[in-house]
Amino acid sequence: MTTYGFAQAGDEQQLLDLANMVFSMADAPTDFARIHPTVYGQPGFAELHAVARQEGRILATAALKPVQVRLGAGESLPCGFIGTVCTHPRHEGQGHMRQLMRMLEAQGREQGMALLVLGGQRQRYQHHGFEQVGTMLQEVVRRRNLAAVEDRGYAFVPLEEAAPPVVDAAYALYRKQVMVGERERTQFVPLLRTWQAQGVAVLAADEPVGYLCAKGEQLSECVLADDARLPAVLKAWLAYRDMPQCTLTLPLHRTGAIDALCMLAEEWQLSDSLMLRVLDWPAALGSLLRFAARHRPLPEGQAVLCIEDEGCYAITVQAGRVTVAPSDKMPDAVYTHRAAVRRLFSAQGCLTGERDALYGWLPLPFSLPAADCF
Repeated sequence: MTTYGFAQAGDEQQLLDLANMVFSMADAPTDFARIHPTVYGQPGFAELHAVARQEGRILATAALKPVQVRLGAGESLPCGFIGTVCTHPRHEGQGHMRQLMRMLEAQGREQGMALLVLGGQRQRYQHHGFEQVGTMLQEVVRRRNLAAVEDRGYAFVPLEEAAPPVVDAAYALYRKQVMVGERERTQFVPLLRTWQAQGVAVLAADEPVGYLCAKGEQLSECVLADDARLPAVLKAWLAYRDMPQCTLTLPLHRTGAIDALCMLAEEWQLSDSLMLRVLDWPAALGSLLRFAARHRPLPEGQAVLCIEDEGCYAITVQAGRVTVAPSDKMPDAVYTHRAAVRRLFSAQGCLTGERDALYGWLPLPFSLPAADCF
């Protein structure tokens, strides 16, 4: 008989053994304690996991990690990131994951999460109600693109080896960022090792001026005190690592960094990096519209949006204020849940001939750096 519930203290090794085996078979040798050191390198992680069991043996699991996404102006959005989704190969196709995902959704609602987020293949998670979002810009910068950039003598030191004042300075720069997960000071450096990346301090004349989160040629975070330094920092970084190129991932609200590279990057692309399911539409719409309004002017107006089987909401942007409230008025647009997520949160959703009933407010920004993902 199969039972479903949440893992308990003492299940940690069994959870790690299952996850490491399944992901190693599907991809490459996997060690979750190294991939997610702030979760699986710490005690007490079992309670994050919903599990299917037979005779005490765990057959399938999926975990839900709470993430507070800092949006600025004293506002944050409570989210949950679903990860470590796996089923023992001999027990696939038996409906275990459908039950576990329902449990995680119920837990997310109980804990007041506005959004559930995961990273994964579209065809695997659409039938669980998720849709692709999280539009990010990827800029490919090659050494030859930076030939005319002046050398400024930047140096780099891994944050694990840096002196405490250097780490403090990097953390202070992180604290100025928005659309990022809340990171405690003690977890800042370990979090940058997520997905086997590394945090690296950027120094100018031995003084910290920024930090990078790097994995091979990929830079998932590049946070500097002055974005105008970015071309020279990248030139020094490529020389330091002896690499021909790097790919920098930027959220669309990082306009200073985007402007600094727009004439230098040889290639760029926009892509959706996450999948999303909305649990609290008023909270999600209100918070992300207010975030958008802080980064670009939003036309004033009101629209009523209806999500089938979930509710209708009047969205008002007026005099710089955003409100979202339940409404019984005739809707201006009606969507299924997944269609609404795609239309509202993805740049791809705006590439349709559909009339925009939402005054050019779209797409609503939502993204997370790799270190905050699970």
